[in-house]
Amino acid sequence: MKAGKSPYGQKHMPNQPVEKEQFIRALKESHQALVDFVSELPAEERTLPGAAGDWSVKDVLAHMVLWEAEMIKTLFQARQGGKPSTVFLKNIPVDDQNALWYAQFKDRPFERIWNDFTIIRDQTIRQVQEFSQNELNNPHLYPWLKGKTTLAGLIHQVILDHDQEHLRMLRAWKQSRP
Repeated sequence: MKAGKSPYGQKHMPNQPVEKEQFIRALKESHQALVDFVSELPAEERTLPGAAGDWSVKDVLAHMVLWEAEMIKTLFQARQGGKPSTVFLKNIPVDDQNALWYAQFKDRPFERIWNDFTIIRDQTIRQVQEFSQNELNNPHLYPWLKGKTTLAGLIHQVILDHDQEHLRMLRAWKQSRP
């Protein structure tokens, strides 16, 4: 995992400790920014192709829900003490996984995806709350992370960085529209 900027301007490094309550607040605020953005879009714009390549806003939301669902499963399985069986530990290229999920969910109605999107972060936060500060920040606690990052670092990359990447992309798309 490369070092990157957090959504709030602080440099985030793979093993940089996080304060749990501040981390949860960042998860809530990041998600709310996306909810607010999409809520302000006219309904007809939410399903137009082109928001991200050929994808519509609906497709981007489905993509984000699926990655976050994998993170929730990872957290649950880590909490049980086992090695997660999620996409993060499989040898499938990210673009291939995204294409597979897009094909599976492209015909799902916006309302169903929106409902999933608006509630998924609560599930993530419930999982994060189950972990202690040490469990979130210890790079050697979970052998399957191979000491390369912490559980908090993985969550940051998969959720917070992902939120910001797509929010920037969607805002740029919105500004480019007539």
